[in-house]
Amino acid sequence: PATQHISPRLGNHLAMRYRLVATSFGGVGCTSTIRGAVRHTLQTDLPTQMGGGDSAAQPIEALLASLLGCKVATAHYVARHLWARPHNRFESIEFADVEAVRDPRGAPPDRHTVLSLSA
Repeated sequence: PATQHISPRLGNHLAMRYRLVATSFGGVGCTSTIRGAVRHTLQTDLPTQMGGGDSAAQPIEALLASLLGCKVATAHYVARHLWARPHNRFESIEFADVEAVRDPRGAPPDRHTVLSLSA
């Protein structure tokens, strides 16, 4: 099976399905494996002061990197397909100084987790 494949329709559109397996290591670390024709892995961990081994990016950092990866891929798609002009040349698209802020206390049951992202 491929990493992404066409699955049932969502309204008038075909849906893409992604499959992963996550396995913990060292108490709080995690290795996620994308299940497909080509298997990719992504590791996350927590800093030592939070009980982790600081061997990989924190889960929130991986989430932000994923969001930015989507934004960059979309920007390249728009540049190639919607702004396509013979004189347009895009070598790089950068979202600079992206910052996220979250409550270090986490998300107690009586309030929602709020993550503020600015670019």
